[in-house]
Amino acid sequence: MHTDVVVVGAGPAGSATAVWALRQGLECIVVDKAEFPRDKTCGDGLTASAMREIEMLGLDVSGRVQPVRHTVLTGPYGTRVELPMDAGLEPGAMMCAVMARLELDHALLDAARAAGAKLREGVSVTRLVQDEDGVAVEMGSGAGRETISARWVVGADGAYSAVRKAIAGPDGGRMPGMHAVRQYLDSPPSDVLSVFFPAELLPGYGWIFPMPGGGVNIGVGVQRSEEDCGVVCREELSRAKGRFTLGALGRLYREFLRIPEVAERIGGVDPDDGGDRVWAWPIPSDPDLSCVGRGRVLLVGDAARLVDPMTGEGIGQALVSARLAAETLGAGVADPAVAYRTRLDLHLGRDLRFSRRLLWVMKHRRGVEWGFKVAGLNDWTRRNVARWMYEDYPRAYVFTPDRWGRFSMRGRGAYQFADGTGGRLR
Repeated sequence: MHTDVVVVGAGPAGSATAVWALRQGLECIVVDKAEFPRDKTCGDGLTASAMREIEMLGLDVSGRVQPVRHTVLTGPYGTRVELPMDAGLEPGAMMCAVMARLELDHALLDAARAAGAKLREGVSVTRLVQDEDGVAVEMGSGAGRETISARWVVGADGAYSAVRKAIAGPDGGRMPGMHAVRQYLDSPPSDVLSVFFPAELLPGYGWIFPMPGGGVNIGVGVQRSEEDCGVVCREELSRAKGRFTLGALGRLYREFLRIPEVAERIGGVDPDDGGDRVWAWPIPSDPDLSCVGRGRVLLVGDAARLVDPMTGEGIGQALVSARLAAETLGAGVADPAVAYRTRLDLHLGRDLRFSRRLLWVMKHRRGVEWGFKVAGLNDWTRRNVARWMYEDYPRAYVFTPDRWGRFSMRGRGAYQFADGTGGRLR
C-alpha cells in the first residue's frame, strides 16, 4: 500500500495533521495502537489558542465545553487574584473552556475521518525505514504484519514517542520535564477555574477545572528534576531515587487536598468516595527543537516536546504544530524537516523558551508573589494577564517586535460560534 502521509497517533495532533494534510491535497492514513473512543489523562483545559485552532479545523465545540467565566489564582502566601474572563469580549465569547479529552479526541478524529483520512486502530508501528524516495512503515506483529510505503511520516504518538526514538536514537527516550496527576470529583456545576501555587510545589501548581455538566478535574503538576522542583516534591523525588512513582505523586496530591482553600473549593467531597481513581501522566515540557524532524519524518505535539514549560498546556501547541507540519509537506520543499523546524521556531519556539525562563521566577515564593502584585494592579493588568495566561496572544509577544502591529492586540478573540456571533474583542 502506498500513501502520501502516514500519521502515527490519532490524538489531537495526529487528527489535526490529517485534516490539514488532506486540505493540502495529500492522501493520509492515521495509525494508532489504541481503539477509539479512548480516554487520555489530561487537565482538559482549552486555551484561546487551542479553541481558535479547533475552529480552523471546522469543528464546533461550543455546546460541548464548560466556558470559564472566572479564574482565581492563589499564591504561596495566600494572596488571591481574580482575573476577568469576559472583559472586552462580546457576550458569549470564551477565553478558556474545559472539555474532557475523551470527547475532544473523538470529535477531532471524527473530523479527520469526515475529511477523508483512513484510520487503522489497534495497530502499533514497529519500524521505520527511510530512503531518498520515502519511508517504509512496518506495522503490526506476527501474521498481522504489513508495510505501508509513504512519502512522509508524521509522529504524533505522545510523550514516549516511538517515532521520535526511531529518528533520534537515545535522545528520543529522555524523561519528560513534568509529571502530573488528576482525578475527577463530583461537585455542582461551576464556571470558576482555580489555580493554586503552594510554596512546597513551586514552580509546580495545583488546579481545579470545572467540567461540563458538573464535577471537576483536580490535580497537581510538578517538575521532575530536583533542581527545578519545590521542597516537598524534591523530598519525594529523592525518596523515589530520581523518578516519580504513582505513589509519590499520589502523596503530593493528598497534600494538595489538605490545603484549606482547596478543601473549601471542592466542598468537602471525599476523594475516595466522590470520584474516580487518581491517574498520572508525563508532560514533555522540555522543548528542544533540534529534533522535530529528520529527513522525511516530522514530529508534532507531545512527540516534538512542545508543551509550555510554565503551564503544562500542550493542546494548543499540538494543533499549531500539526498545521505547520502539514503545510510544510504540502509546499513540496526540498528538505521538509529543516523548513518545518524554522517555521516551528518562529511560531512556537520563542514562546516556549520564554516560558522556560519564567520557571526560574516561579521557583521562588517572592517571584510568584511579585507576579501576583503586577497582575492585580488594576483592571487593565488583570484583563491582559488573563489573555496572556490563556494564550490569546503569543506568550513572548512583548519581546518579539516582529509580531507587533497596530491591531495585533485587538484580534477577533478566543472563539467565534458557528452562527458568527461572539468571540470578538471590542
